[in-house]
Amino acid sequence: MISQKWIKDTIERLSSHEGVKGVVITSAEGIPLSSTLSSDETEKIAAFVTSIVDKAKKIINELGTGKLNFLTVDASKKELLIAPEKDYILVVLR
Repeated sequence: MISQKWIKDTIERLSSHEGVKGVVITSAEGIPLSSTLSSDETEKIAAFVTSIVDKAKKIINELGTGKLNFLTVDASKKELLIAPEKDYILVVLR
């Protein structure tokens, strides 16, 4: 499990970068742990990211090659940088 100090420090560090519009950290199951966004937007992003990470992991397992380290979703209004780890998923919106 990740510590609250790590979560706070990570959000502060990432939020300070130019172009970052938000940071969301969820559990591996998609439960929001912390965010700089509204609760509504956090819930939507957490659900979307968890779904896409699960699907990407299944595809990688079916191919039998490697591990999922990082995803980038480039949408029309924002870009999602997704870093799935064992215990959490880190999302940066740009």
